[in-house]
Amino acid sequence: MGFLDRLRHDGLGWFELQVGSLELRVGTKAGAAGGLRDEARIVAMHHWEQLEAYVASNSAFQTSFVPLPVGNGAPPVVRAMGEAADAAGVGPMVTLPGAIAEAVARDLSTHAREVIVTTEGDTYAVNGRAQTFVVDPGAGPERPGMGVRVPGGQPYAFYTSAGRSRLHPSIGHARVVAVLAEHGAVADAAASAIGLAMMHPTHVERALLATRRLEGQGLKGVLIVAGSTIGVWGSIEIVPAPRPANC
Repeated sequence: MGFLDRLRHDGLGWFELQVGSLELRVGTKAGAAGGLRDEARIVAMHHWEQLEAYVASNSAFQTSFVPLPVGNGAPPVVRAMGEAADAAGVGPMVTLPGAIAEAVARDLSTHAREVIVTTEGDTYAVNGRAQTFVVDPGAGPERPGMGVRVPGGQPYAFYTSAGRSRLHPSIGHARVVAVLAEHGAVADAAASAIGLAMMHPTHVERALLATRRLEGQGLKGVLIVAGSTIGVWGSIEIVPAPRPANC
């Protein structure tokens, strides 16, 4: 289902942007998207180039499967990635998509009141309206689709395993993983921690417990589906999946 229901915003205009290995999709008020495109490219490349420069001097940051210390002088995106990875006990690069989506959205929010940035399974929204994400499109009458409803008004990061194809942490034996957080890197770090804990479909409670290490980092809610088991922690509202829209 690709970008899911998060792209069903009446009155929003969208454009796509390539930054390094990530494909971003940026949404803002219809009519303003064209004027925001150049600024989006500038801020996205700024953060990407800072990340590349840091990795050039700290090559282990790109390949490590465990947290690595990040100094105070590191670029903001690198610090966000390092802090989330450290709290979750995972490698820092798994947090890249969410960290970049947040950095770009926050920078663009100084130019537009409502901004949404998505990249595969990650979304970061500033002053966005309430939205329903399809986290499981279902499989006929016996397995109806499932969505997560996120209230609007406050910035949020949302990760879903649906629609993610590259640069994503394995979700182990889970069928569905969804994470709501204050920060993009935290959402990705929680998803990766879940994948490491889900070594068997019965490990849902174990995986939920693994994410609690991120509660102090802005983790808001988690949904895990494995087989017929549904595990939920925190503030996450499960709703029936809306019908697909033509985007």
